[in-house]
Amino acid sequence: MDREPSTVSPLMGTSADSLSTVDMRHGTLDARKAKGDKLTIIERSTDGSESSTSSQSWKWSHYIWWLETLCAVLAIGAFIGIVATVEAFDGSPLPEWPYRVSINAFIASYSVILKTSVGLILAEGISHIKWTNLKRPGSLRSFWVHDEASRGPWGAVHLLFNDKGRHISSLGAIITVLILFLEPFSQQIISFPDCDLINNTVVATIPRTNLYEFEGAAITGGVAIVPWDVRNSVNQGMFATNKPQVEVSCNSGNCTFPGTYSSLAFCSVCNDMTDSLTKENRYANISNLTNAPDFARYPNVTLSNPEDKSSNLTLQIVTSVGSVEENIRSLVARGYPAIEVIRALDPETYVAYSCKISPCVRSYEGKVKNGQFLETQQSEHMIPRNLMYQAFRVADLDCLRDSKKDQLREMGYDLEANPRWLPYNVTVGFNKTSGITYKGFCEYMPEDKIDKFCNKTIAAIGNQRYPLTDEAAKIVPAECVYSMSDMAGTSLNSNLFRHLFKGDITEWGEMWTSGPSANGSEPLMAIWNAGSGNGTLEDMSALMRNISETLTTHVRHNGNGNFSQPFTGEVHYNSTCISVRWEWITYSGAIVAFTLIFFIWVVVQAKVDQAQLRKAWESHDTHAPFYDFKSSALTLLFHGLDDNSRRDLVDVGSTNRTSEMAKRSKNIDIQLVATERGWKLAAVGPQG
Repeated sequence: MDREPSTVSPLMGTSADSLSTVDMRHGTLDARKAKGDKLTIIERSTDGSESSTSSQSWKWSHYIWWLETLCAVLAIGAFIGIVATVEAFDGSPLPEWPYRVSINAFIASYSVILKTSVGLILAEGISHIKWTNLKRPGSLRSFWVHDEASRGPWGAVHLLFNDKGRHISSLGAIITVLILFLEPFSQQIISFPDCDLINNTVVATIPRTNLYEFEGAAITGGVAIVPWDVRNSVNQGMFATNKPQVEVSCNSGNCTFPGTYSSLAFCSVCNDMTDSLTKENRYANISNLTNAPDFARYPNVTLSNPEDKSSNLTLQIVTSVGSVEENIRSLVARGYPAIEVIRALDPETYVAYSCKISPCVRSYEGKVKNGQFLETQQSEHMIPRNLMYQAFRVADLDCLRDSKKDQLREMGYDLEANPRWLPYNVTVGFNKTSGITYKGFCEYMPEDKIDKFCNKTIAAIGNQRYPLTDEAAKIVPAECVYSMSDMAGTSLNSNLFRHLFKGDITEWGEMWTSGPSANGSEPLMAIWNAGSGNGTLEDMSALMRNISETLTTHVRHNGNGNFSQPFTGEVHYNSTCISVRWEWITYSGAIVAFTLIFFIWVVVQAKVDQAQLRKAWESHDTHAPFYDFKSSALTLLFHGLDDNSRRDLVDVGSTNRTSEMAKRSKNIDIQLVATERGWKLAAVGPQG
């Protein structure tokens, strides 16, 4: 037996006359209300039983969006997954994953999850809007346009033109179009530039040393014989076109060494002594000299040593007693106590230079680039000779804490006069049994500090020559002490240079050759031709610098192995890295953010719209159910146009062409109405 439609109350926002028209045309609930029946709109469960929707509407309203909520969580999770993945590998080399899976594969996977989740939210949200919009009479075309928009981008574009941004569904349509570009945009997140990376499995090293001694040097007549490798280093500094290079360990050819490093070395200093020259004119018979008067004056030029007059250096222009051939002495030199040179630039101009090559400490910064070692000297400091300890020794105060420096002040050291390199009186050595050893005495210790720093249990040697306590001797650690043996520091001058740079150069005139030429020993000829060959201080300094640098290279490679810890650095290598372009990831973030705004808005607005719709159809004796109509085709099959509307629209809907139906839908208004058989669509507007 057919049920009659139940009675309705006026629709909110709808006039009583129009609502009455709906009741009369579609047989809703007026007839039953006239009989005084109390009615409840019901729905049948799967087992055929009837249950009151009013008691379950509140419960159902909380479960209608469970799938969309899950998709929202998945979309957020996918976006977080993209961000976390690229953040973890930003700046890193390409990972070597199994099966050659790339990071873009992960991003693409996350993007698919994000796009699918967002697409479902948009489709179901827009579909739900097409039903909630019918709380008031609306165009059948609008219903159709929303349905098309829920199916894909083309329908979404259609909705934008139809809705013109007047409803939240327009936001959903925009997002539906934008997610078309999610994949290409997500593939722009990662770029793969060439990059410079550090190999943490190996280290680069630069040779340096804190202690240098002549290993195996022979002593003859109290004089150390300079080893051949040291002599060879001096010769290389004078004659080699390419100086010996520091042997750096850098496997990749590109290494960096953070900070500065120091090493024991040799340094050179040259001074212009021309103002100290004295000239003594001598007369000579020059009858054999072409185009010259019978007698002329030729000077002897002398460089005086104020400490020892017997060690003066004199350049005698006259080559023989009583006569001068067409050859004159143009340079005279000696190598001890310093390398000193007097040179005649012309018959009236003479220069004199004094150079010293001595132990020092050099500080550097270095790097290896494209296989080439680039080292820049930052500073150098000459080490004074300590006659008592027979060594050249300093301590690097930059190694020490302030408390250690205070202890050195108490021991009588002058740190103000020596802010970094402090002449130091503790001998550092190595013993195979006990390792590094420290030995010092209290000869300069203030009397009031002897008890604190000196070991008085051992008999003193001489005046206050108590040994230092172990703690006092170790105030400066071995790695901060730079020491060269007295033999190594002095024998270069006293033995090698004394003989190497002793002699003179004679310049021959045109009588013997086509032009003037000079003759002398090879070391002196190196001085004669150094640099520009014009005998300037810069030329002399450059030659001495070359010798000191080749000696330094030798020292750095041949220091005492127990005190020659190399300076370590980082080995760099070229690779392909992952670089994140964060501006592209904002596209995915915007998609997620706007989708969440759309979803929350739809959920809230749907609850409000359904509440208004149900309230419009409820009274004291009727109850309208909660519905979850979205994109399912079953909704239209079971809750489409009611019988009266189908009869009224039989002529309008007679066409089988979709385009024609779309045109006719513009003139048809429909509304969602409550009946005993649930919610139905009812035609309420013009149909012509």
